[in-house]
Amino acid sequence: MSDKESVEKENEQFSSSILYVATAVYVGVCAMVFGALYAKLPTFGESFLVLMKDYGTILAGIPVLVAVIVAKQQLDANRRQHAATIKRSFKTEIDVLNALRSEPPRVCRRPQLVRNRVYDKQDDEQILS
Repeated sequence: MSDKESVEKENEQFSSSILYVATAVYVGVCAMVFGALYAKLPTFGESFLVLMKDYGTILAGIPVLVAVIVAKQQLDANRRQHAATIKRSFKTEIDVLNALRSEPPRVCRRPQLVRNRVYDKQDDEQILS
């Protein structure tokens, strides 16, 4: 994985975590408001109706945040799939470039021992007499 890909992945994870924390805090605040109303009013139904009447616009933000989370996950998945498709389509070109960039195979160039070779043996035989 290249540096650019790792930075993009890190940024994606960071933005997702920020979105999840913001959604959790938002839902927590709504739950606290409902808890305060439930403690103050005599019945659950009455406190729910007051919550819907007085804080309906705040509650309407919860489905919007959930929709944003789902849309972000779909966009991230689509981007990853698109990047994989692009890499697959250029696989042969990338392999050729990697082969050109790589070092050629090393061949052992160490000098070989010359002893024990046939042409090195001394011939003591006289040819001319």
